[in-house]
Amino acid sequence: MPATTETTNANELAVQEYLSAAAIRAAGGELLRVEPGVNGGRCAIVFDDTDGKASALLRMHRGGVLKVCSLTFADCVDSVKRDIFAVRGR
Repeated sequence: MPATTETTNANELAVQEYLSAAAIRAAGGELLRVEPGVNGGRCAIVFDDTDGKASALLRMHRGGVLKVCSLTFADCVDSVKRDIFAVRGR
């Protein structure tokens, strides 16, 4: 099942699934912020999508054609999870 995503405005892409967020970040997507979920729901990981880069990276990830270094991806998974837990206060 694809991760839930939404464009928060014309220049941002919000992703709720942390592995997709890590893939975007590992491929060079610019993380803007992590927003807390409503009533304990999933956080939104928000990327700069001014030029459509984050959206394109997400499409490539979902299509199975995004090429990233495995070590970079692992570091980004850890970083995204840390950011989420920091926002949630855990």
